[in-house]
Amino acid sequence: MVISFIEVLNVTFGKYGCKCILILSFLLNTYITKASNVKYNQIDSTVRISGHITKDSDPIDSIRVIYKHEYLFGVIDKNTSVYTVYPTNTGNFTINLKSSKELGKISQMVFYFHDDHVIAEEYLVRYDDNIDMSVSRHGDNVNLVFDGFGKDKYTCRREVELIYATLLDQYIKIYSSRIMKEPLLIDSLNRIWSKALTFPIDDFKNKISEHELNVLRADALAKYPIPKRGLISIAYNSTSSTHERKIIAQSFLSDFSLKPSFDDSIYSLSYKSLENMFMNLQDYIVYSRGNIEFSISDVFNLIKSNFSGDLRERLYLQLLINPKYKRFGRKESSMDYELCLKEAYDNSRNLIIKNEFLQRLSTVLKGQDAYNFSLPNTNGDTVKLSDFKGKVVILDIWYTGCIPCREFSQRMEKEVYPKFRKNSDFSVISVSIDKTKVEWLKSVKAGLYTSGENINLYTDGLQSYHPLLKKYGVMALPFLLMIDKKGRIYSRLNNLMSSSDIDILISAALKHI
Repeated sequence: MVISFIEVLNVTFGKYGCKCILILSFLLNTYITKASNVKYNQIDSTVRISGHITKDSDPIDSIRVIYKHEYLFGVIDKNTSVYTVYPTNTGNFTINLKSSKELGKISQMVFYFHDDHVIAEEYLVRYDDNIDMSVSRHGDNVNLVFDGFGKDKYTCRREVELIYATLLDQYIKIYSSRIMKEPLLIDSLNRIWSKALTFPIDDFKNKISEHELNVLRADALAKYPIPKRGLISIAYNSTSSTHERKIIAQSFLSDFSLKPSFDDSIYSLSYKSLENMFMNLQDYIVYSRGNIEFSISDVFNLIKSNFSGDLRERLYLQLLINPKYKRFGRKESSMDYELCLKEAYDNSRNLIIKNEFLQRLSTVLKGQDAYNFSLPNTNGDTVKLSDFKGKVVILDIWYTGCIPCREFSQRMEKEVYPKFRKNSDFSVISVSIDKTKVEWLKSVKAGLYTSGENINLYTDGLQSYHPLLKKYGVMALPFLLMIDKKGRIYSRLNNLMSSSDIDILISAALKHI
């Protein structure tokens, strides 16, 4: 589902404020178009991918394509279109991708059969591509053959994917049972993987533009069976020896560079590369300090000091908006977060990125009115947030099967809630986005994701399309907010915060007027 910029502004500023902001946005967009170094033109076209399932193929029930118009996050967001097609009786199918830029990205093609599936990832799409695709499945293996205008990008990417699958299989068979602590072995393995994954790309030098080749190369280098930082992290955490940890940390730091390997326009399409860079920044802080605890502002200032332009703004997005940013039990301060978010918004020049910060500023900052939802409880009665004026509320949004949701709920029940159980000015509102009411009620009864003492509510099967989730731009669960006695946002929470920190926040909110 794609939400327009106008819809966002209407929600945020109201009908008349929207007109003013649109004028400012037009002026800003004009400036950005001239100043930005991103090389893509706005285009309105349809990319046609026609395909057929070969006669000797095992059945394929459906094909799901996730297409990124703007690759800001690795999750489905408002810049993502999702297409699902069902092959005809003769095995034919057609996917029409609506393209608004010169280059976009198929982040995933998922081939479903029975209760299983196979995924192909990160296919670069040009606005004038016209692709014919032959698909055959034999067991768990899917063979893809591309033809038509633009086929070389797809063929090249598929060759890289197949090499990756072979390397992963070899790694599992040979190395997965042992922990590699030797820096030379880790470096050697990464060099082999790098050469193997980029080898097929050189064969397409005369068939694909240099810019597209660089995107393909960045994608290939971004996905090793286990990246070097992953191998080093495993080795680092497997020993308590200070001496060994220093050697392992130094092997990361000696090879680490804050200088980007590609220009900004490559990172706008190679999301995996951007994500790897962001993760490496956090590892750099850990290994250079020898301490796994660090704050949002630590990462923010590192990005601010070493990067510029569109790349810096995209790294800010991963830190401040992307739900995957939480790692290493990092300390989080609500004030830290708000200051960083405001600075990122003030200094952003890319209008699409700036709008992401604007949305977050308008919904989760301290003092903003919380969204006054109306949801059914387990008895079918409608419950509103406004019913809890005069109480401090923790809003916990979850779904059945979410492991972090379950872990947070269990920790709250054992370590936090007992202290406030008898306080009539405190409530936990637990909102499930389960697909079915039966599944939700079963989980409420089981008590793994919520407690019977919570106010248990349900989004009525709307899942992520419910206005509550759309209002807060929820991209990952659990989603947690603390709301004060006046119905205003008091603080963001994340499921990695310590119980003692949550305890302190609740106590402070109860005293807050």
